[in-house]
Amino acid sequence: MGLQLLFDDRQARSSATIFLQWCVAKPVADYFRDNKIRNPMLFVEVESPTGHETRHLFDLTSPQEVMQFHAPGTHTIRASIVWGPKLKAMHHALLRKRNGKYFYFQQFLW
Repeated sequence: MGLQLLFDDRQARSSATIFLQWCVAKPVADYFRDNKIRNPMLFVEVESPTGHETRHLFDLTSPQEVMQFHAPGTHTIRASIVWGPKLKAMHHALLRKRNGKYFYFQQFLW
């Protein structure tokens, strides 16, 4: 496993806010370094029990980020590492909404 998400389960049960942390395996970090990967980011999708989706793009080198949940119940969190030459293009491709819903900008995903 190359990416592990970490959070305090007690905090998640009692608060609408958690501090999300992550750990990247050494082989993955070595791959980024050896291949001069620029702008590695953590792409996080959160799905509420009602199906509402929110997306976040965090700097992979950040030690932690605050995640807020706007509905009670069990949420599904999916995360992956993404990178590209331009941060603005990643934001545009992954966080863009159309008619209030997220979609993937196809030119970015090749």
